[in-house]
Amino acid sequence: MIFTSKPTARISSQVKRIGLTSILAIIVFHSGSSRANEPSGSGLIGIWQHESRIGNTYINFRKDYWYVAVHIWSDTQSALVTAGHWAEHDGKLVLQRLGGGDELEKVAPKRSITVSEVTDDSLVLGRVPLQGERYKKLDEFDYFNDAHLVKLLYTQFKIVLPEEPALEAETHVSLIGERTRIHLYLAPGGEFIGRVRDGKDPLKGKWEKSGDFLTISGVTEKDKVAILMELKMTNGKYKLFNFEANGEQSAVALNSPPFEKVSFIEVSADDAEPELEVKFFKQLYGYLTGHSKSIFSDTVYREGNKEEAEHYWEDVVKADVNSGEVTVYSKYLGKEAGNDGTALNITNTQGHFSAFFGAHLTRNKNIRRDKDRLGIGVITNKSPITTQWYSAKGSFPAGDEQFRESVRLADGSSTSTFRLKRNGKLFVESSSKSHDIESDKSLDDILREFKAAYEEMKAQESQEK
Repeated sequence: MIFTSKPTARISSQVKRIGLTSILAIIVFHSGSSRANEPSGSGLIGIWQHESRIGNTYINFRKDYWYVAVHIWSDTQSALVTAGHWAEHDGKLVLQRLGGGDELEKVAPKRSITVSEVTDDSLVLGRVPLQGERYKKLDEFDYFNDAHLVKLLYTQFKIVLPEEPALEAETHVSLIGERTRIHLYLAPGGEFIGRVRDGKDPLKGKWEKSGDFLTISGVTEKDKVAILMELKMTNGKYKLFNFEANGEQSAVALNSPPFEKVSFIEVSADDAEPELEVKFFKQLYGYLTGHSKSIFSDTVYREGNKEEAEHYWEDVVKADVNSGEVTVYSKYLGKEAGNDGTALNITNTQGHFSAFFGAHLTRNKNIRRDKDRLGIGVITNKSPITTQWYSAKGSFPAGDEQFRESVRLADGSSTSTFRLKRNGKLFVESSSKSHDIESDKSLDDILREFKAAYEEMKAQESQEK
């Protein structure tokens, strides 16, 4: 619990001015056995890191069967965050996602993933990509201890993430100011010990239930501050309706959301969507790999006018079914169909399939754009193969909403659809169709040529700035 804890002579003004200011982590008296619901020797428990070309993924599998995971794109403030519950069943990791944002809305909320390997310091997840997704164990990762994460999970997903309980007791959790957690550990017999200001002034007290009401009271050992909390059960959750420190009420505390009861978490494997089949993944990466040309038909809506144009692009894609990595170079050839292949602009996209997130994570670099575009690609249909794309938060201008979808057709060609709304109004509509290019050159040779042209153009642009 958070509350003002100052010497008696000063507490009145402090309570009136700022209300609750420091965390009270209530740690109960409890003798006897260790936590009955703790996983029995699970090798997954801990913090894991997967490194990739575009950024790192971190997962915290907690003892209380919560997980929090984040992919952070390198050199950016953009992150893909998800949280929920986990379990192990017959060599499978089962994830029950509780929050993950719009970017993951088309990924099944309950999924199972093969645990290919787990040791003290190494973890491999997934049958696809073929060599799995390898993680190494970390002692700690500050992001998981940051109050910013607590606020993000609550503001985006309405998840109040509890701290990992230290002891076995009835536990309730809430927030003050969206980022500071309040924990109530209620011990058998009605006694508890708490600490305030990092344990500098321990609190001793008691709790009592009467019908729908819960009353907690106590006195801090050093400053002798009398604390009173009164809560009422409403819709299955306790809501604080009175908080007093030395008789002074705090209105700040009353704005906290209802307390969530922290219960034993058990995730079954029932109805969990399995990971992608190896056969399908090979087919997908076979389709992705190649050399193609695309025609884009664009419509731009500007100041009541409609501008239409066609644009031509040439792409080379190499998708590695073993690592899951995908490399793309795209040449913009302009508006003339007869272009001799000279690039007016070149982009480079790197990415990989994430077994944990069940999606492709990408980074697109445009020589003539300062900010990279960060993408999340989710397969929404296997026949025809359909992928819907989302932009990572912070990588797209504020006020822009986009929809992008690509479809692989039976004849080997592919189509895409793109719509961009700016400040709620349709700004751009685009559709494209791509077809493969026959060439005597190997794909690796074509890829090297595109890469060399990209690096040369990037160097020229750098000199001109």
